[in-house]
Amino acid sequence: MSELETPASEAQAVPGPGAMLRMAREARGTTIPEVAAALKMSPRQIEAIEGEDFSRLSGATFIRGFIRNYAKLLKIDAAPVLAALEDQTALPQAELNAPADAGVRMPTANGRHGR
Repeated sequence: MSELETPASEAQAVPGPGAMLRMAREARGTTIPEVAAALKMSPRQIEAIEGEDFSRLSGATFIRGFIRNYAKLLKIDAAPVLAALEDQTALPQAELNAPADAGVRMPTANGRHGR
């Protein structure tokens, strides 16, 4: 074997979390609409998970939950899928922006609370 050749086991990349879920879904003979209905999600969200296009989904916490529930539905261990998610993917972070003035009065340290 020359230095430029790599063994077949090294040439294959470890599948990402979306590919793992897609392969498990296909092995079970389940369609994307069936998964979406069972998880109470839209087919677009399932496609985004399987395509690993996490920018189309809300923050990292929700994505982890979606993946955990998807794995549970497929009756596979979620741990390796979540590990692949952490290893291979930069997840979008949820942005929490409080409005500057929501029109709500906050109590002060010397103020009294009404009953």
